[in-house]
Amino acid sequence: MTTNNHPAHGPVSLDRLHQIREILSKAAAQSDGGNIGYAMADAVKVIDGAIATFGAEPAPVDIEMLATVLRNAPLAPSDSQGKPRAPVVPDEDPRDAFERTFKMPKHVTRCGTGYAVTEYSAWLAHDFIRMWEGWKACRAAMLQAGNSPVIQDGWIKCSERMPEDEQEVLTRNRMGHCFVSFFDEHSGLFFDRVDVAAACCIEHILVTHWMPLPAAPQQEE
Repeated sequence: MTTNNHPAHGPVSLDRLHQIREILSKAAAQSDGGNIGYAMADAVKVIDGAIATFGAEPAPVDIEMLATVLRNAPLAPSDSQGKPRAPVVPDEDPRDAFERTFKMPKHVTRCGTGYAVTEYSAWLAHDFIRMWEGWKACRAAMLQAGNSPVIQDGWIKCSERMPEDEQEVLTRNRMGHCFVSFFDEHSGLFFDRVDVAAACCIEHILVTHWMPLPAAPQQEE
């Protein structure tokens, strides 16, 4: 088996972040402007923030990023005999509760019962919609079960265990940001998708914890 020792195939270390920053800074300085040049300059700012927080303590291991919102959703209370009633669908648009925790980025608009991206290359917009899909799946599973909104097992430290190859999971990085990610066992990294070439994927860096997404609710026959 041939081993590729290039830094891109390993975990993103602090040294690697500095290398990436230097490469992008030079490329941005040499560009003739336009969207690509601005994108590289913005990427440098993001990396600067990541470098600044690289040595910080990880976010507390809790599930409040999702569960605090879900606690407010009416579930399935019991009747006088203790039998669970049918789940109650709240009058509030669930997106209102979602947006109180996850700020809607630019280039996203509400569409139907979900969201739509208004700019194809707006990656934050795509990530926001994937977060919405994960949040919605968690909420639907809890409403169907009629139980209190507790996510079993909670966050799992990456240092203790990693997901299965190409498993879709919820991830949380050192800055406290959450994403819906796919794990690539070959590289040991998390990406926004696995259905295209690696060059077209966005790596979710500095991931410290992850948790499985709940199973989709079963369709009624």
